[in-house]
Amino acid sequence: MTVLSPDGIPLFSLEYVQHIADWMGWMLPVYAYMLAFLYTWLHEAGHALAAVSLGTRVTHFQVGAPVWFRCRPRRVILKFGLLKPTGGVTYRYADDAPRWKVMLTALAGPLFPVFLTVPVFHLVGIQPMTVAAGFMVTVQTLANLNPFMRGTDGRKVFLHLHALSQGRRTLDT
Repeated sequence: MTVLSPDGIPLFSLEYVQHIADWMGWMLPVYAYMLAFLYTWLHEAGHALAAVSLGTRVTHFQVGAPVWFRCRPRRVILKFGLLKPTGGVTYRYADDAPRWKVMLTALAGPLFPVFLTVPVFHLVGIQPMTVAAGFMVTVQTLANLNPFMRGTDGRKVFLHLHALSQGRRTLDT
């Protein structure tokens, strides 16, 4: 069974990709750039929300590089830049923090944007922009969950699972 777009084009085809590119026109790079920043913001917010909900203090929240603007409301330093859609969250765990907390916080970053796209697709439906956003969220999430690439959340979870398999239950052991 072939799933068709509202325009009658098969969704999972190169023809639909061309349709999206034609629909966006010259704004395609601008939309991709904006979606990358939105994904980064949601990703880092996922880390921060998970850390706070698990009782860990967030000290830095950054979206974009290089940093052009910073402020310090309460005890969190917020940093924002516009050139590169990168980010980071710094939080302080106690030395005896259980590894499941660290792994859950690491997984919350890539999964938070995925959980938010489900209601968007449900409310908006299949439109060229939602398909493009869904594709970007899927690709970035899968790349970030890669356990074999340095610096990814998947690598962090993999290393903690490896440490758990060796009997090390907390960060200090």
